[in-house]
Amino acid sequence: MSHSRKLSNALAAFVLIIALPAPSQAVPIITEILADPASGLAGDANGDGIRDTYDDEFIEFINLSPIEIDISNWTLSDSVSVRHVFPSATLVPSGGTVVVYGGGTPTDIPGLVFTATTGSLSLNNGGDNIVLRDGSTIIANLSYGAEAGNNESLTRYPSFTGDFVRHSLVPGAIDALFSPGTSATGMPYVLEPQPIESPITAVPEPATLVLLIAGMIGLTLCRKPTPLATRCTVEE
Repeated sequence: MSHSRKLSNALAAFVLIIALPAPSQAVPIITEILADPASGLAGDANGDGIRDTYDDEFIEFINLSPIEIDISNWTLSDSVSVRHVFPSATLVPSGGTVVVYGGGTPTDIPGLVFTATTGSLSLNNGGDNIVLRDGSTIIANLSYGAEAGNNESLTRYPSFTGDFVRHSLVPGAIDALFSPGTSATGMPYVLEPQPIESPITAVPEPATLVLLIAGMIGLTLCRKPTPLATRCTVEE
């Protein structure tokens, strides 16, 4: 093989090593929870025409990343136990919502909708801790107190960055008690355009880069030196 071919291959390998992109990071957040459905049909959060203390409880989260995420086998837990396991091949589009109800027959709810695989979410009205996990990794969590026991949901205001407040107090909610699958105003969530961030590439200091390339060239062009050799002989 010629010296120029060896040099070309060595440099190509070097460029490939520093140019490999890092994987994108998924960013789902919990956006709304209902632990205490109101009495009567006003508390029928799942839209099946029946108000039920446990079936109408729900947890909502949204995918804020600019890419689709796979939440297959992720879990939702409270402070007591795992309440829901997401089925295989569950893909959430960018900006997509996921709503998990305690039970019932959810009707006309936007986004991906599930009922708890254990039969109930059993959210405590006086306070609880909700955790979304991928295996043992905590993806998102929410701890709340007695403020959840007011016959309405708790929702973020502003939508993605704010603290959790009583749903009816959000401007534009028009006294609505919950809004599963949408913003508090009943409109679809709208994400700000966010380009996928370029991966951070480790680039050596100029002097280090020169020495590194020079070393690679030397290793490519030199014959195998003796153990004590301080110089190598370039192939003819």
